[in-house]
Amino acid sequence: MPLHAVEITPTRPATPGELRRAAQAMALAPDADRTRLMPVARGRTARKALRGTRARLEHLLPIDILTTHYPDSTGGVLVNVALPERVHAYLEDTARREGCSTEAQLTAAVHRALAHAERDKARRLDAALDELLTWSTPHQLLAAAARTVNQPTTRHGAAGC
Repeated sequence: MPLHAVEITPTRPATPGELRRAAQAMALAPDADRTRLMPVARGRTARKALRGTRARLEHLLPIDILTTHYPDSTGGVLVNVALPERVHAYLEDTARREGCSTEAQLTAAVHRALAHAERDKARRLDAALDELLTWSTPHQLLAAAARTVNQPTTRHGAAGC
């Protein structure tokens, strides 16, 4: 049976005791602050591996989201979220009315939210650039951006190119 790399995002950092108990059910590799956990799960499909991981660990860890760690052939990752009953019922009702699956309904909602977030980010960036250009020239702004990108680590903690 194939192995699938799974990423667990807990609702809070897992305690050492929770990690010990969960490791008895499934081998886990936590990051330093225990806010991301990586098991490797068996399953015929990635979807079944995510479901099996949740079933084995949901009573042992504060699981929020499970995802496949590596993108599939289309560049997508699978997401497994335990939704409250009320939300699940709403999605089922909406999907039934629109003639699609609950999964398709949730996927469309996530895509709309991501597109909205990207548009919002672009608007904020445009506004910030407009403000910077009120007291600097485009050449100065470009030079400052190049200096920031060429630093090994930026002030925001992201690695440079």
